[in-house]
Amino acid sequence: MKKLFLILALFAGLSFAKENNNALGVFVASNNVFFPIDNYGGGIDLKHSDGNSAWNIYLNSLLIGSKTTFGVEGGYYFFFPTFVKADASAGKFPLYLGPDVGVGIWSGGKKPGRYDGFAVAIKAVGGISWFTPTAFKMDVSFEILSPDIGLKVEEHERNTGGWDKDSEFGFINGLFGIGLRLLFHMYLF
Repeated sequence: MKKLFLILALFAGLSFAKENNNALGVFVASNNVFFPIDNYGGGIDLKHSDGNSAWNIYLNSLLIGSKTTFGVEGGYYFFFPTFVKADASAGKFPLYLGPDVGVGIWSGGKKPGRYDGFAVAIKAVGGISWFTPTAFKMDVSFEILSPDIGLKVEEHERNTGGWDKDSEFGFINGLFGIGLRLLFHMYLF
């Protein structure tokens, strides 16, 4: 048992000795800024940043009850650190750009108005981060999301019985479905 504690202490010491590049965060988002009703949400994310690039895994709008939704997204972003010049005491302000792929499912309603569906989509994400000049590493990021391109399938129960199935391939939130996302990260490990 002592050896197990020694190994755990050794790994814990190594992880705290290096710079923390992994962060946990929270975010709020709107999938369509032109039609914000029912197109907003939030969630949590995991971010890894190495200074030149970053990847994020987002868990979106987890709701369970009369309306159930769940989404997961993954993005890989390239930093452009020298674009915004600022004094070092103000922190760093890198711009970033990259692709984002997501999958979502939803269901809800009561008989005879039940519905369910899923979507798979890809989009481009561009943003700016502010790495705060504090001893504890944090960042605040603002992102602009392109319209989602992908497949959306949704079923609605008819009042007369049976189901109607709608599927579409293309711009899921419309051609003008530009979204926004505001994120806050704390680099813990």
